[in-house]
Amino acid sequence: MEDLLLPSFFDDPTSALSSLDVEALLSKQPPSSLIASIIPHLFHADDSHQSAAELLLTSILSHRPSLLAIITASILSFIQTLTPSTEFNISTSTLQLMVNQLTHTTVSIVDSISKAIQILTSIRPPLINKTLELILPMMTNNDATVMTRCYALIFQIIPSDFMNCNWNDSAIDSLYQDIMQPLIDGLANENDVLLQMSLLEILETTGRNTEEGRGRQELIQNWNNADLDKILLRMVGFPKGDLHPFCAGAALRILAIKGDQVHSRMEEDSLMTGEEFVNVLVHFGRKMNGEIEKIGFIDGITTFCSLSLRNLELVLENQELLEEWLNLRRGQSKLKAVVMSSLANVLISRLELEQLQEQDLRNKSHATKLKLFQKIGIVNDLGRGQDSSEIIMDHVKGQVVELRLAAYGLLAGVAIINLGAHMLMRFGGFFEFLCNRNLEVVKEGKLLKFALVNAVVESDVTGFLAEGTVKTLKQVVADGPFFVKQVWDVALE
Repeated sequence: MEDLLLPSFFDDPTSALSSLDVEALLSKQPPSSLIASIIPHLFHADDSHQSAAELLLTSILSHRPSLLAIITASILSFIQTLTPSTEFNISTSTLQLMVNQLTHTTVSIVDSISKAIQILTSIRPPLINKTLELILPMMTNNDATVMTRCYALIFQIIPSDFMNCNWNDSAIDSLYQDIMQPLIDGLANENDVLLQMSLLEILETTGRNTEEGRGRQELIQNWNNADLDKILLRMVGFPKGDLHPFCAGAALRILAIKGDQVHSRMEEDSLMTGEEFVNVLVHFGRKMNGEIEKIGFIDGITTFCSLSLRNLELVLENQELLEEWLNLRRGQSKLKAVVMSSLANVLISRLELEQLQEQDLRNKSHATKLKLFQKIGIVNDLGRGQDSSEIIMDHVKGQVVELRLAAYGLLAGVAIINLGAHMLMRFGGFFEFLCNRNLEVVKEGKLLKFALVNAVVESDVTGFLAEGTVKTLKQVVADGPFFVKQVWDVALE
């Protein structure tokens, strides 16, 4: 580092480098190498190292702004090497410079800085409040892009108990309230639909569980804010209005994530019961029009049913909701696939939690899920005597790929729950279907069918099957999803 410092730094640490000085530094080695050598000193425990590094970087940027992308990428690379046990420090001015990049027009720069701040605050939690203090002034400039970037970062760094916690510190309480108020105001702004949609997307993303892992659902569930709930309920037209033309589906999904923490429109000091939220779903189902709103409805009811066994029981008691949710007779293939995927998500929800429950309660939960699957036949049978298994098997043997894939996932979800595999194995031809590796030709389909076979093999149904049947199924699993019989083997058979 000392080799990079000009003598004038030691005489006047606040002096900036001239253009000639910058070019002289950059001529000695590639800019990326030079910048990478400066960055560690930006986080040095010694204040003098930090000040010198800040001066160097700001001088370089003032004369060569195009190097900002390299600097932010280098900052991220260095921060990714830090651990909670690493000794480092960051000045307020450096943190301010990093936060300021959230306003930059280059997306890659914003992404690098956002990831860097997330890592910093995760290994140094005291930096969270300092970061929020620096972000707060940026929320009042009425720039929708900057606001959404800021909230996307905020919802990644704030602690899990942020939304509903009394910190016994008026300054912190005030800071947290001030940080969230622009979001409430933005959602309430009917003149900026794009901002409303962007903010709703952030809330959804925060509360959504994905294949990669659990989201930060507790943040949304614990957000005890009557103003937010009032806005969301207005977007879904409850109790007597129309659906918001662009935001209704997202609003319903967020309300479903909040579950029993939604404030009643009628009594703001009270929370909605499950029965009252069912009325919200019914209202939405009656008002919705078009595929986008229908998918929002399906997502909302899926989330609601996945949160608790009681919620699922309430929906099963409402025939109107079941008709709207489980109907596979109407709509395009995409919508039918969404319905089947929705059911699969409910069936596999809370499995880890259920394993910790007492046997009687676990059996009740699985029996309720199996009842949901059986409702498919009741809703979709038009007097032909088809049960749920037959209806779904028709799709899994069909020519439409997206329907086949969704049907595989649904059948695998059935096989996982108690007695689900028993019901499937009783369906005529199901065993032969599992063993036939020639029916599916799509890679994703082969993987999903293999997962289905594996789910059946790992279920307790194997204890009730003939030894030869179990042996054949286990061989299918041992062969893997992409097994192809050799011509010689086929000829021998």
